[in-house]
Amino acid sequence: MMRVPRCTGKSDLLIANMAQLPHHYRMPTELVLHIGTYLSPADYLSLEASCRHFRYMLQTETTKISDAFDRRKFFRRIKRDICSQAARAEIEALEGYKEGRTTRLLLSLENLFCSYCLSPHLVQFFSLNAVLESPFNRDCRGAAGVLRVCQHREMTFTEVRKAIPAKAREKYLCSHRDHYRDSGGPCIFDGARHLRKSRAAERWVLINPVYFHCQHWSYFNPEPLRLSISKIKVYLCQHLTPSSQAFFDLMYAPIRKDEDCCVKNSLVSESRCPHKDCNTRFTFRDLATRRAELEVSRALGNLLEPTSKKWLSHVQVATTTSSRARVARKQ
Repeated sequence: MMRVPRCTGKSDLLIANMAQLPHHYRMPTELVLHIGTYLSPADYLSLEASCRHFRYMLQTETTKISDAFDRRKFFRRIKRDICSQAARAEIEALEGYKEGRTTRLLLSLENLFCSYCLSPHLVQFFSLNAVLESPFNRDCRGAAGVLRVCQHREMTFTEVRKAIPAKAREKYLCSHRDHYRDSGGPCIFDGARHLRKSRAAERWVLINPVYFHCQHWSYFNPEPLRLSISKIKVYLCQHLTPSSQAFFDLMYAPIRKDEDCCVKNSLVSESRCPHKDCNTRFTFRDLATRRAELEVSRALGNLLEPTSKKWLSHVQVATTTSSRARVARKQ
């Protein structure tokens, strides 16, 4: 039995511990830095991320790598490794079943891996087609779906995140000529900007104001108002349209309750979608004038994860060809 020499001080303790460390821990720093000169920037970042020892040794050098292409290549490599681990874990969970990867077996799993978020989610966060895909291509509903900004544009979760204004109060999302007569078109802004202290405290809201010609109407004859609202060309939500009777009954309910203030001042009617999980509000202004306004506001949450409840309440399947192509392209 080999006897370990007794350590008399900190230097002796360090020498005794160094003998038990792996070989790459005992390599001189100058040698490691010289080896790094033969590596590509992506390999250099991978070497830094391999262990804590190399991270402390190389972090001053990796900060000099400012090329976005090299960092994207490194992140793709990390993503590939994480997806490989998730695929192996999924295969191990399905071992012993003769049927293989069937819909019934995949739905029986508690969690499935999402290649966009690089983390497992519950099965209900995936569509049926996404469940059958491999972990390398499987995206959750929030990442694979689109947000319909207006009747002209649809945006994915990545596009909305990139459109978040850094310093400006708001940012317009659609520059179609149909929005010129309105207040600039749909825009996104932080509703809790003056109160937020962190990124998680942000409350992003998508607002789409629309002006329309309002015919003369009265409390006893609201039919001209209904006809004027039915001609508005605006996207409301997944459950209501401007021409539906349900939407008119929804906006006219506050007016019916307050008969005296019907047409005295510039009338304002506020309502929200009756659907349980829909975070959409409708505000009518100046209904007593010829040029009335409808403002559609949708609460999007803090936009940190595509699995948030408020974001999923507005997500739908891509309808246009360009939107499908953007979703099919890996983020």
